[in-house]
Amino acid sequence: MKGLLVKDLKLILQNKTMLAVLVMIEAVFLVMQGADGMAFVMAYMMMGYSMLALSTVMLDEHDKSMAFLMAMPVSRKDYALEKYALTFLCMLAGCLVAFLPYCLLQPEKIDEILTVGMGIAPVLVVIQMVALPAQIKFGGERGRIVLVCIFAVVVLVMAASEKIGKRYGGQPWLQDLAKGISDGIRGMGMAGILGISAAVCAACFWISFMVSKRIMEKKEF
Repeated sequence: MKGLLVKDLKLILQNKTMLAVLVMIEAVFLVMQGADGMAFVMAYMMMGYSMLALSTVMLDEHDKSMAFLMAMPVSRKDYALEKYALTFLCMLAGCLVAFLPYCLLQPEKIDEILTVGMGIAPVLVVIQMVALPAQIKFGGERGRIVLVCIFAVVVLVMAASEKIGKRYGGQPWLQDLAKGISDGIRGMGMAGILGISAAVCAACFWISFMVSKRIMEKKEF
């Protein structure tokens, strides 16, 4: 698996244009919005870097190298597991690239930055755990279409939630529910929130990995 990881990291590093664009976008938002753009920048960088990991599946399919890879001393399970390891590494790299400039420029807001990061990371992990099996299953152009559909659904759900919140936000029962949820989250403390987030991410990873492994076992090259 180490050899696959090295191969994919080298493929990602060759995509210097995309890496430069991601950093430039972060710099623009950092200059224009400061701490106000922190949530968007962290989400964008983590998602952008993890998309680079997903693109390696497409590159393997495009170069017709899957048959060659499967002839190497690498199992199909190893291939699937390596893609998950690469995705998590890329998300971590994106988080650090977004996190460090804010910490250096606004060290007094480190607690706020950490809170934003802990809120965003589990959501992005869940999205990636859905996207990765889809990319392994379909690959190439069909994989891109599936990914676009996944992100379109996410955007639609967020937009619908915002509209529902604006329309019914004034309802007493909804305000009481929101207050109850907020109080419950605060009552758990940082350790409780981290524990629940880690448990959700671990469950999503396990389900997603088992699906991807099954897809790889059935694939013909």
